[in-house]
Amino acid sequence: MPRSRYLVPLALASAVLGPTAAYGFWTVSSSDVKGSARADMIGSPSVQAGLNGGDVRIAVTAPGSGPVPTSYRVDRTSPTAKTGVCTITADSAGVGTCLDSDPSVLATNTYRVFAVAGSWTATNANAPTTSIFVPVIDRALTVAVSPSPAGSSTTLTLTATTAGLPDVLYNGTKNLLITGAADSPNGTAPTYPVTATFTGGKATVSVVLTNAAPTTLTVVSEGRSGSSSSFTVNPASAASYALTGPATAQAGIAYTLAKVTATDAYGNLATGYTGSRVLTWSGAGTAANGATPTASTTATFTNGVATSVALTLVKAETAMLKATTGGITTPTALPVTVGGGLPTSAAWLGISSVVPGIGLVNCAGQSCSAYALGNEGGIEGTIALTDAYGNPAANPGAGWSLTFVAVKTKGQGTGDFTVEGRTGNPLTHTVPATGASSVTFRYMHPGNADWKDDVTITLTRPNGTLAATLTAALYKTQ
Repeated sequence: MPRSRYLVPLALASAVLGPTAAYGFWTVSSSDVKGSARADMIGSPSVQAGLNGGDVRIAVTAPGSGPVPTSYRVDRTSPTAKTGVCTITADSAGVGTCLDSDPSVLATNTYRVFAVAGSWTATNANAPTTSIFVPVIDRALTVAVSPSPAGSSTTLTLTATTAGLPDVLYNGTKNLLITGAADSPNGTAPTYPVTATFTGGKATVSVVLTNAAPTTLTVVSEGRSGSSSSFTVNPASAASYALTGPATAQAGIAYTLAKVTATDAYGNLATGYTGSRVLTWSGAGTAANGATPTASTTATFTNGVATSVALTLVKAETAMLKATTGGITTPTALPVTVGGGLPTSAAWLGISSVVPGIGLVNCAGQSCSAYALGNEGGIEGTIALTDAYGNPAANPGAGWSLTFVAVKTKGQGTGDFTVEGRTGNPLTHTVPATGASSVTFRYMHPGNADWKDDVTITLTRPNGTLAATLTAALYKTQ
């Protein structure tokens, strides 16, 4: 007869072998009809649980009798039940281990181990249990830093540890949270990766730090954390200047900047910027008399700072000072309000007819003419003390005076000057020692017939000497 194999029905095997039966089958050793039957039981393996860092390691040896299992299924029964928490692939002797990588901490974890032989799995009766208390395990990271200057890549070497020992089983792509570095002085934030790939418990990542300062980084990765030792982020190369100095200056008087500071692209002090540098200045204007500002062309830097850099500004204005050299610029100008210097002369700031809609005024230098002023007409004029550069002088000091005189050259009589509530001809006005040194006056002629008056205004120094003379020829008609 042909050779055959017959499986014993599972219900029959259970009935014969009891609830712990593993398998039963027929074998045929020859081509005849004779056959033999065999039934075995999967014995109870030996199991032991132990700690493997923060994991629980379940070790199994084969049963003392019955077939040798090919694998073992490990279930956690308490405190949190989980079927198939790990699977042991046994060696030829039925020995193996597996790890529960997520046990309950501060609790006793109990495991039941089921032997598997072929397609048969042991029942609960032959599935031994083992228990172990799992304490809180220190799962951490060590963080080693290879510092680089601000704006460059800084390398971090991360090592996963468990209970203080390298955890070579910490593998794969893990989430990261890195903190500890401040934004740079100009507000540029550091950049960090959000994941890292661990192999054998180690990973290497790059960060870009922007604040030049002592720094400590903390890295958190899926329940693990660690901090680096303190390290120093050095500034990058100098990229710009920052100017510091007084907010005001006086035309013609030396103006000294407190310092010129070289900073990197992130606003950090560029401490490596040292030595003599030739500076080009901009932002200060040319005076009314054509004079140009002057400045120190050379500045000596020590650890990124040059001090006592002098300029002479000549135009009364708000100067917006900048310095440049070798591609290094001043992104933010330093505003300096330049006032006039000490008085040396006087100038017309304006002159107009008192009667609206009539009158014609011409001025050239310190002389003016006014025509068609009409009956009982006159002028209103403003004059200013000026410095050596043609700027209106400021804070002239005590003792300066203006004298107003009108002389008739045609018609009847002369008019009067009025300055700050005082009236007369001639009229002397004392210039205030402080503040703006401009004066507004009015001259009115009482006549209706044709008239012509010549006006002379003299500026006298505190020592009594003449500083300047202004003139105006005034006509009722042209």
